[in-house]
Amino acid sequence: MNALANINLRNKLIIMMLVPILALAFFAAELLFEKQQQSRQMGKLVQLTELASTLSALVHETQKERGASAGFIGSKGANFAEILPKQQKTTNTRVANVQAFIASADKSIFNADLNNKVSALEKDLANLKATRQKVNSLNIPLGEAVAWYTNMNAHMLAIIEAMPH
Repeated sequence: MNALANINLRNKLIIMMLVPILALAFFAAELLFEKQQQSRQMGKLVQLTELASTLSALVHETQKERGASAGFIGSKGANFAEILPKQQKTTNTRVANVQAFIASADKSIFNADLNNKVSALEKDLANLKATRQKVNSLNIPLGEAVAWYTNMNAHMLAIIEAMPH
């Protein structure tokens, strides 16, 4: 108690104010850290949402291409001869969007399962040209062509399904 009596009033006030200021600084730092974590999580969520949207657009176009391909093969090239190339061109735009997004994405936000699913999709997209050549030349059975497109669409939907995990 004697030590406090020897301190002048100005220093006593400083000591009294120091405790609340330190507590305020601690809570401010804790809040700042929490907000930074939320910001990082929101950045990841934005990326995954953009990927889901890009994939959904591609699934829509590949479903239309699957249907046009089925009609083309089923009619031995008599039907959908004009529609199929137009649809393939539209699908190419969506494929390019997905490939650009995957190339620029921060893959550290993907878990191992999601990375595997993205790799499977990249293989499908690499094989798309060969499958189209078979379709366009009528060198693929209808069931095989439909199954190939269905499998690729399933890979895209599996990516979207795996995102919340």
